[in-house]
Amino acid sequence: MGVERNDYKVGDLVRCIYDLFETQEYILIPDFLDGGVYYGIIVGLQEHVFSSSSIYDERLDTIYAVRCTDNEVRFFSFWEMTLLSSG
Repeated sequence: MGVERNDYKVGDLVRCIYDLFETQEYILIPDFLDGGVYYGIIVGLQEHVFSSSSIYDERLDTIYAVRCTDNEVRFFSFWEMTLLSSG
């Protein structure tokens, strides 16, 4: 349906799924209860989120802001998104 990549840009239409970790509990966050699948447009990105030099892969240091179809802005990493259409 889409293409997994790591060079997303503002304006791209993406499908997003939160990457849940089995060791963590998400009971108090309602977004996780509905499956965590969202469609939206990338409206911004923040690079160099972590100031530590322990990040060995720069792709892991970028967070994308996605305006979802329910008009909420949510934040995702590149591996949680699939490109549907390039803006």
